[in-house]
Amino acid sequence: MTGLLERLGRWLLPERYVNGDLPPRDVLQALVSVGNKLLQLAAQIEAHADMAPYPHIARRLRQLAEGKRKRAEQLRILLGSHGNAIREVPFEVFSGKNHWERMQRDLTDQKELEHSLALSEPRVATDLPELAQELARLRAAEAADRDLLTSFMATADPQATQT
Repeated sequence: MTGLLERLGRWLLPERYVNGDLPPRDVLQALVSVGNKLLQLAAQIEAHADMAPYPHIARRLRQLAEGKRKRAEQLRILLGSHGNAIREVPFEVFSGKNHWERMQRDLTDQKELEHSLALSEPRVATDLPELAQELARLRAAEAADRDLLTSFMATADPQATQT
């Protein structure tokens, strides 16, 4: 019966299952997972900056990635006192056939990151109230990043074949 419920959950709520795994139950592990996702998205956005069609967009994407790296480092420091480690995990960067596809992927991954944060927030407020304010700041910064990625995607031409 448990297997059926898990399959049903994966089908109805696919955003709750990342890489086939159940969401972490432990609040610290959930925050470590968020930190790892921040680093992964930063690396992906940096790679996409290298393929951006315009220098000003590439520059802004690099700034966005650097902000994510800084927030991951802040989270690493906060969690370090609790004995948990955030680390960059190797992964394959989505290259897409054009800038629009890459921006679409970055935006999708950004939304998944924010969803993970939203799932963690109530548990953090209950189990680790000293981290709740930092998590709220992190969510606000990530919402601003989503807005920027949305604007980049909206202005990208999905029919363009150049980088």
